[in-house]
This record gives sequence, structure tokens and C-alpha cells, in this order.
Amino acid sequence: MAPRQWQPIVAEFSRVMKLVHLATRMDQVDIDAIASDVFKEKRRAYEDELTALSAAVGCVGKIGRADNSTLSTMHDESQTEAFGIANTYNYDLALVVRTIRSEVPTANRYVYAKRIGDWSRTRAEWKSKQIMLWNTVNWRDKAQKEFIARNGLTGYAIVKPRSNPVCDVCRYWVKRGKVSVEEANQMEWPAHLNCPHNWEYHTKKVTDCDNLWVGLPVKNWYDQVEV
Repeated sequence: MAPRQWQPIVAEFSRVMKLVHLATRMDQVDIDAIASDVFKEKRRAYEDELTALSAAVGCVGKIGRADNSTLSTMHDESQTEAFGIANTYNYDLALVVRTIRSEVPTANRYVYAKRIGDWSRTRAEWKSKQIMLWNTVNWRDKAQKEFIARNGLTGYAIVKPRSNPVCDVCRYWVKRGKVSVEEANQMEWPAHLNCPHNWEYHTKKVTDCDNLWVGLPVKNWYDQVEV
């Protein structure tokens, strides 16, 4: 889907409206900050899930670590998503500026600042939660599938939480109940925005914790490398 274009909207603004949008829109500094936060969310979700999965199979103390390839994917995703987040914000901001002008034709910069501030705070509350939920569910799912596959584990999986599925896909898998690990691996979460679902895997305990795959095996790599 092509990104929404805010520039044509702003091009038709009055001088005051253009200045207001310029003063409040997101720029490269914001994009870099968003990318950094999104990257941290992805990494935390992935590595925490690997750690939890290792404990679930009886290897308490094994710590999940993302390898270079995974970190590179997270980094690239974060950059792309940050640009999209900023672009969407600037588009929505243009619509808000236009609405304020329509509702208050005599609005000065103080009126714009007050109303835009209220809108931005309200938007940030739900938008940040939406983005975090997406990254957490998505990268937990990636960690689960890789952990199961690399360690050759078998068993079953069940969708959690079990209550209130809101789309046909979620309702289908919730209704299915227990499914094989192989079948579960065919479904990637999240199924939609604000989707809270994920697989809960049930496998046998492992006996060889030393060779259990939990990501990058290099000791202290986490503290030595910045991405």
C-alpha cells in the first residue's frame, strides 16, 4: 500500500497553517528516535521469549540472544516502520490542521497549539500501545517458531488468550483448540492490528540443555555490540 501523502494537503494551506504544520510535524530526528524504540521493543520481545521457552523445557538459566542476522532484520524493519509512523502522523496532523481551520476560521497559533497538543496526546496513548502490541506479538511468534524448529521439538500448541476473538482467523484457531506444532507453525501472529493472540507451545522437557538453541551462543556479545 502506497504511503499517504501529506505534502499535497499542506501545499494548499495558508501561510499560518503551513507554519503550524512545519512546527509540529515529525522530522528525521523523530524518525531516528522512533526507530530506536521500535528496535528495542522487537529485540526485547524476541530475546525474552527465547529465555522463557528455554525455561519451559527445563533449561532454566539459558538466556536468549538475537544473532546478527536477526538483529539486522529487526533494524531494517524498525527503520521502515519508523518512517511509516512519522509519515502517517504528518498526514493525520495535516487533516487536523485543516479541520481546525474549518471549525475556527480565525484561529491563531495559540488555538492551533492547544488543539493539536490535545489531539497529539490522545493519539499517542493508543497508537503507542498498538505499535508495541504488534511488535511484541510478532517477534514472540518468530522466537517461538525458530526455537521449536532449531531444537527439533514436537508436541502441541494452543492459542492464548482463549477469550473474545474479534476476527474470523482468531475465532478459527481459538475454536480449533490443541493443534500440532507443525500446523501451528503455518499461522503467523498477529492476525490483525490490536491482535493479542499468540501460540502457547507444549513440548516435552529436554535433557541436553548445553546444546539447546537459544540464539547467539557467544558469551557477552549482548554487551559488546550496538545495532
